[in-house]
Amino acid sequence: MVRVLIVEHFATTAAVIRTLLADSTRVAIVGEAADASGALSLLERLRPDVVVLDGALGHRDGHSLVRQMKETQPAARLIVLSDHPEPLYREAAAASGADRLILKVDLVKELLPAIRAVAPEAGPA
Repeated sequence: MVRVLIVEHFATTAAVIRTLLADSTRVAIVGEAADASGALSLLERLRPDVVVLDGALGHRDGHSLVRQMKETQPAARLIVLSDHPEPLYREAAAASGADRLILKVDLVKELLPAIRAVAPEAGPA
């Protein structure tokens, strides 16, 4: 079972993520946060396998949060969600330590495969 933490400040997007993951027998949502401080607190307390996080959490730079999360829990796999298709954003996410970047427009078709890709030992999501 892959333990997933959702970090998303838009309630609608968080609901879509929950719905997508609810159908998987191999994924368990262990927590949700709407901001960086809540995300860091839950990361330390829950120790998820995968974190699905918005690359732009309100006023906080998502890339600095990714770096901080990797420092806090290096084993966690981080999937960053973005509205920006430009290669610069993908490169910045990778440089900050993200394991995968998914465009929000592709969330429905790419989220479960991305979780499978970053947590392969768990089997199909």
